[in-house]
Amino acid sequence: MPNNSIAKLKDGDSIKGFYFCKNIQNKITRLGDEYLDLILEDSTGNIRAKVWSYVDHYKDDIRNGSKVAVKGKIITYNNELEIDILHINSIENGLYEKYGYDDDLIFKHSENELKNFFKNVKSFCQLLPKEHKGMVLKLIKDHESVMVKIPALDIPYNYPGGYIKQLSSVLTINSRLSKDYSYDYKKIIAGLIFKNIGLLKYYNLNDNFSVLDKNLVKGYKILGIDLVDNYLNPKDEISDFIKNVIISDSCMDYEIGVINSLYECDVKLRNL
Repeated sequence: MPNNSIAKLKDGDSIKGFYFCKNIQNKITRLGDEYLDLILEDSTGNIRAKVWSYVDHYKDDIRNGSKVAVKGKIITYNNELEIDILHINSIENGLYEKYGYDDDLIFKHSENELKNFFKNVKSFCQLLPKEHKGMVLKLIKDHESVMVKIPALDIPYNYPGGYIKQLSSVLTINSRLSKDYSYDYKKIIAGLIFKNIGLLKYYNLNDNFSVLDKNLVKGYKILGIDLVDNYLNPKDEISDFIKNVIISDSCMDYEIGVINSLYECDVKLRNL
């Protein structure tokens, strides 16, 4: 199946392509007809799209964060290109690989982009207190090749390279917000870096980021705790804090709440 990248679409084109559904909304026309309004993305850009037929079927199949195969026609509406969708299907379980689907068609970051994300993360590590800065820098240096390849778990970043992009993003948000709020900025940096660190050991890099059975049983959080034990001094109080960050989705601790909120805020903004 030929793939029509968004950057090359022209008015009047009949297209088939693979895209990421960034946003989908169920809407009603002035005449009371139901339709779906979508924002689709690929590695070259984004475009609005609409579904006018078989809405009841498609609205149950497509979600925010779905990878989709689309057949449609390019039209111009309000001086902007749109896809008039004739058929859309969720990409699941390798169904479209035989038709040429690859995650790189939707999500690919250039090598330079990934290096810049990593460089940004490393620059924040340099701000950590000296008693554990060296150990954290060693951890990310030892795992650099994995960090720039693996996906994150959250849908907006669930693609190769998504882990380092998300980490770079939440660290940047923290740096911008910290001036206006009262919390331990450097402690938050450490927590953001370690929150999902177990993913570095979770995926099988040789099998399209599948997860080994033993890792499914153990879970990425316990794998993260193992990394903390291997790299941080257990006598350093930051070690206990980091372990609580890893295992806690909700917590009364103020700094852990800030860390979880920064990740949640970033995901919500990416889904807009």
